[in-house]
Amino acid sequence: MQNSSKKPKSDILRLAVTLCLIAGITAALVSLVNAITEPEITRRNNEKTVQSLKAVMPLADEFEQYEYTDGSVISDDGKEVTIDGVWRAKNKDGYVGFCIKVSPKGYGGAIETIIGINSDLEVTDAQIISMSETSGIGTKIQDDGFLSQFVGKSGKITGVASLPEKDEIQTISGATKSSKAFLRGINAALTVAAQISGGEN
Repeated sequence: MQNSSKKPKSDILRLAVTLCLIAGITAALVSLVNAITEPEITRRNNEKTVQSLKAVMPLADEFEQYEYTDGSVISDDGKEVTIDGVWRAKNKDGYVGFCIKVSPKGYGGAIETIIGINSDLEVTDAQIISMSETSGIGTKIQDDGFLSQFVGKSGKITGVASLPEKDEIQTISGATKSSKAFLRGINAALTVAAQISGGEN
């Protein structure tokens, strides 16, 4: 009886050691894969960022990282918009504006966007880097017809359901939350650009 009672305990101990070894080996393999793939992922993300910067600010040849310490902007409706990065855009003639990466929260999560703003504090273009909005509805915010509304606008832009006026854009029917979140991001970028420009004058 004593031997039979000891056998299950030894089996449990052996199983526990085996599971610990498997967990340790799995963790080591995951760490190894991350170590191998992380530099490549970082490189691709950096390339995508540079391409987006050039797309929204085509007049620029160079982009200098600007240290924006506030980290976020609170919109007029009390929503926080994260500022992920700020670049000063320049060419051979000098500085031509800013590129600002924002992450307003939409229906499906953060809408990572890079926005170009010229030295007159007007939107030159905007490009969505990533989002998780509803396919075919919220994703309409990346359509040219919607994005082109922002080009040339400055100050505080508002969204309306009907035909827009000078400082307004038309929101997308059925995707109001997504389009308003994107609008918050644009306004946050304009606010940051104005803050930096004001500080430099």
